[in-house]
Amino acid sequence: MKLLLPNTTDPYFNLALEDYLLLHTDDDICMLWQNKPVVVIGKNQNVYAEVDLEYTKEQDIVVARRASGGGAVYHDLGNINYTFITQRNASNTLNFEAFSTPMLEALRSLGIPCEISGRNDLVSLGQKFSGSAQRTTQNRILHHGTLLYNSDLSVLSRVLTPSKAKLESKAVKSVRSRVVNLKERLPATMTLDALIAYLASYMEHALSATPSPVSVEAVLASAEYVLHNSWEYNFGQKETYAIEKELYTACGLVQIGYNAKEGIIEKISIRGDFFGTEPVEKLEKELTGTALSPAALQQKLKTIRLFDYFRGITEEEFLSLVLF
Repeated sequence: MKLLLPNTTDPYFNLALEDYLLLHTDDDICMLWQNKPVVVIGKNQNVYAEVDLEYTKEQDIVVARRASGGGAVYHDLGNINYTFITQRNASNTLNFEAFSTPMLEALRSLGIPCEISGRNDLVSLGQKFSGSAQRTTQNRILHHGTLLYNSDLSVLSRVLTPSKAKLESKAVKSVRSRVVNLKERLPATMTLDALIAYLASYMEHALSATPSPVSVEAVLASAEYVLHNSWEYNFGQKETYAIEKELYTACGLVQIGYNAKEGIIEKISIRGDFFGTEPVEKLEKELTGTALSPAALQQKLKTIRLFDYFRGITEEEFLSLVLF
């Protein structure tokens, strides 16, 4: 396993680096990195609904889209990000516990009480300090997450604008009361730089990770770097649909918007913070042209594995988002 410590805080480079390593190498990777202030949204999220874009402009916070599912997160220089990339198999696909365990064990070795909570959070004494997400290819898997050390929680709570359905279904308390910075759980001598160094050393010994250089030139010349720096990828056009519905399910928030003509789906958009192994664009294509009747949609779903797109949604829940 290679241990990488990028020396840049450019979020577009760091996200491109992850994708480059996933798609163009066969190496097992462990990486610790940081970003300057940025909101990183999930692959399937609607940036216009999830982020206070006016506030980002006022505060000089950039916005970037990652290639994994899940929800929007705020990074600043008080936050540490970690990434694991390895070969995909049946036991590790969307297995958040498997990839979170090394980080939990490292933090516990520092005396921090911590555990996994929900589908992809790490908490200490009931307060969240980390969220994670995954991306899979046919043969590879990428798992990455955040570690709040001393992030500006006032900015975090201001810049993210989660949907009403998500807030209501989770009975969410204020961000300030449900998250915690790890600095509050560590001795004063454990600075951010010291924590990064400790985690790096821990991964070297626990995972036999070897410190390795970052292929900066290769990433800068890659299609992944071009993609992550493009406005079209990060924002895209703000679209509205005649029918728009959302539902918070066991797999997360699912939002569907579509236009129909004479009872036939003409265009459909599926957004949210869910996780799956197949791109939702494939599902959108499958549903386009389908009649908006229970019988037609049920018949169509017989040819589709919803589990590949949403880990945790039922057929009834999905139909409720499309039918009246």
